[in-house]
Amino acid sequence: PVWYCAECEEVIVSVDEPDACPACGGGDLAQDEDVLDTWFSSWLWTFSPMGWPEETEDLEIFHPTDVLVTGGDIIFFWVARMIMASLEFVGEIPFRTVYITGIVRDAKGFKMSKSLGNSPDMIEVIGRTGADALRFSLIMLSPPGQDLLFDEGKVDVGRHFANKIWNAARFLLGRDAGSAAPDAEEAKGAIPDLYASLFGGPPKGEMEFHWEERWIASRLGTRFQEMERALESFRFDEAARIVYDFFWHEFCDWYLELSKRSFREGGARELGASVTARSVLGASLVMLHPFMPFLTEEIWSMLAGGRTLLAGFVFESPGEALFDMELEEDVALFREIVTSIRNMRQSFGIEPSRDVSIIISCVKGKGYVDSLELFRDQVVHLARVGELEIGEALPKPEGCAATGLASLEIYMPLKGVIDIEAEKERLGKGLEKLEADRRKVEARLSDEGFLAKAPPDVVERERERFRDMDDRMRRTRKILEDLD
Repeated sequence: PVWYCAECEEVIVSVDEPDACPACGGGDLAQDEDVLDTWFSSWLWTFSPMGWPEETEDLEIFHPTDVLVTGGDIIFFWVARMIMASLEFVGEIPFRTVYITGIVRDAKGFKMSKSLGNSPDMIEVIGRTGADALRFSLIMLSPPGQDLLFDEGKVDVGRHFANKIWNAARFLLGRDAGSAAPDAEEAKGAIPDLYASLFGGPPKGEMEFHWEERWIASRLGTRFQEMERALESFRFDEAARIVYDFFWHEFCDWYLELSKRSFREGGARELGASVTARSVLGASLVMLHPFMPFLTEEIWSMLAGGRTLLAGFVFESPGEALFDMELEEDVALFREIVTSIRNMRQSFGIEPSRDVSIIISCVKGKGYVDSLELFRDQVVHLARVGELEIGEALPKPEGCAATGLASLEIYMPLKGVIDIEAEKERLGKGLEKLEADRRKVEARLSDEGFLAKAPPDVVERERERFRDMDDRMRRTRKILEDLD
């Protein structure tokens, strides 16, 4: 606060109220009645840079704006006061939407500061992981409105994803797409139209698009719409997760694996797969660009040479003709089947190179048999199946592993594949050990002293162990039941 001496006009600035003027010793002091708000210039930020108080073109164009992004710790200091100042001096609310972010804290939950020494040098982090990896990780792992506990290990999510994108792009850039003879006819259809919207013209040549291509194109359209809805509702973490799941799990793990047979076959089948893969990669780069601008721009320059930078590229959305929701549902069931067979193989330690027989028994009258016949070749290929039988209400053979889905049962005969008696003995011993370990964990969790003294994270780990043991015991008993 500031005081003024009435006798000598000395100005006194002091935290504590002075008893006398330090200059003349007089006691007639008056405190300044005004208060200086150090945020006063920030109040004016929405309009003062636009030339206010003059009626400038910038002020007319940019005020009011749409969205303000800020932290929750300065809502009263800044956000509310900008609204009051704008109403007072300009006569309008400066923005209609305020998006409140969380605060990045250290791994223990403390606010980062230089004095605490808990604030990492982000230039060094970027040097080790890359700017795109850091940005993507922070966005995907930040729930809306909640603080993020930062640990550099979390950046591995974005780093591994960036490597996945780069490797997929390298694989596809080595494949021809639409480089047929100059007099070849332009391809027509939903996928060639998607290709043309991305790369400036339709592919040429004879090409075939099978269910694999139609499925991934439809999933692209579905995921693109989901991401747009997430962005419009300010769910940036959800938008990042949508494109992550689509690119890594659906495009790379499933479509590129499915398309390898087309690439080996050559001809129109290979060209159709290549055009589809490049189209999906290009659209994925568009989706990824807000999160990973450097990586996507580099790949785009090689994929779509001569086109505008991604930063200025306008791509509204995939065409409605791409969508095939019935096929998406059928492929979801196909993926469950392949995954279930792989899990059964792993449960019994069946080496990957060995073929197995599979029986898929569908419920009657639902039409699943005809739907699954479309995927027969790929089930055989991806799950290493030697003999595949698909039918309705098929009997369960003796001595087989079994797993159930919503509308069908999958049986894997084990006779001649494994030593059933030896496997039962091995599983029985494993079950006995699991039961003994479970009893120990159960006793620990029943101990009031342990629950009172142990750190919460240790208690939670023990509970997670207990749940995991329950699940493993249930699965082991089911396998033993099948073997009997």
